[in-house]
Amino acid sequence: MSETQIAFVMQWISRICAGDVETVAPTQEATDAYYRALRAKVPDTVWAEGCRSWYHGPDGEVELWPWTARHFREMLATPVAEHFEITQPERRSASATTVAG
Repeated sequence: MSETQIAFVMQWISRICAGDVETVAPTQEATDAYYRALRAKVPDTVWAEGCRSWYHGPDGEVELWPWTARHFREMLATPVAEHFEITQPERRSASATTVAG
């Protein structure tokens, strides 16, 4: 799963290095949808059996990935632009640049 996370982040880093993206962050809507899906799936897992562990967040809710590793790889294979707030760098025109002399 670590390799999958790294590959996902590297896709964004590559776009930043290429100058296509300046900043990127998940939208609140995408974050909320993820947590709704997570909360719906957790009751199907052993982690919802009332155990006390570090898998539970401060609110007592399970914070562990409840799906398969394959689902994780598929979900992170390609970033979905609509799930992110993306800012593009300002483009300078050739005529707007000045040469210090």
